[in-house]
Amino acid sequence: MQIKELNFMVGFLPMSIIGLKEEMMKEGFRELWVDALESGDYLQGTGCLTSVSKDNSLEYNCCTGVAIKLAIDLGCELKIGKKCREAALNHSEWLQHVITYNECSDYLPLAVIKFLELEHPLLDIWGKYHTVFYTISEDLAKELNINKTGRLDYLNDFGKDFKLIAKVIRGAETLRGYGMER
Repeated sequence: MQIKELNFMVGFLPMSIIGLKEEMMKEGFRELWVDALESGDYLQGTGCLTSVSKDNSLEYNCCTGVAIKLAIDLGCELKIGKKCREAALNHSEWLQHVITYNECSDYLPLAVIKFLELEHPLLDIWGKYHTVFYTISEDLAKELNINKTGRLDYLNDFGKDFKLIAKVIRGAETLRGYGMER
């Protein structure tokens, strides 16, 4: 097994992560996830994994929220809940109805990371908030006008659409679940 060290910025803090180079995602899941993001079946949301409109008629998902939906369909068992919270997205104040998965609303539950086989050996050491980091080629990064390494949820929350995120997932050299502190 080859080890590759990646240095990049997470938020404003520099972080060095050691990633395992070979594919570790549950077999077939990458294609399933890309297909779901490209399908048009999911409305894209920001700021949380899944939210619903006040009247429960519309559901919005982060790209990682879509991954959770697919994991549940494949048999990942999660406690699903709902809570209201004030949202200040786009400086508007409204109540957002947020779906929770194992009491997580903003970050992937560890159960999903493990179910999808995205664990990193240091996953639990690095913190309790879990997300998926990607590494793509220089060429793909230039084509998509994004960083070579980063977080999928950041792409989602900072304006990249599901089609672009699907290209990142499809072309990723590595996709890994990592723990971090807020």
